[in-house]
Amino acid sequence: MSEIVKNISQKRLNELKRTVITDAIDLVLNSIGNQVSINEKNKSFTVKKLTKTIELMYKLIGDLNNEQFPSDIVDSLKPHITSNLSNTFCYKAPVKSTSNKEIFDSTPIIFTPNIQLALEISYKEIKKDVKLPKLPEHYHFFVFPLNIDDKEYIITYAEENKYSKREIIEILLDNVEISKDILSHEIKTKYGF
Repeated sequence: MSEIVKNISQKRLNELKRTVITDAIDLVLNSIGNQVSINEKNKSFTVKKLTKTIELMYKLIGDLNNEQFPSDIVDSLKPHITSNLSNTFCYKAPVKSTSNKEIFDSTPIIFTPNIQLALEISYKEIKKDVKLPKLPEHYHFFVFPLNIDDKEYIITYAEENKYSKREIIEILLDNVEISKDILSHEIKTKYGF
């Protein structure tokens, strides 16, 4: 029983020592933050200086290695920067997946405009051989009438989702298929083709 009490008390003592060390480090870092002027012009120099100071502090604590600060406690400490310091030095902690974040931030989300007269149809209703980048199961198929120069065209198209570009399958004029080039650039842009 005395061994259990001894182990628990030693564990608690080590936790207290670790807390004391981290609190002392935080006090030193906060005093550095209070002493440094926020209006310093060369921020990169001060951040480099701060980083070297923190690394040196942890190295010196690790070099002590005496009974008061056992090496297992010192090794468990991780260098960190207090909020006061990060505000003063404009320090931002490195983010692991910054490349993905930049890609998503730089790519705008564009909704294709809704076509009011479009009627959804089944893939089986399309009599033409359809060539799409993905399997037909990934698409919704629509047909809609479009009036250009007093002529009514029937356009059949496929749409993967509301963010994707629409794929024209066929354009009919009087039930005869015509070239997809009949649509002007403005109409293709307007309807998301």
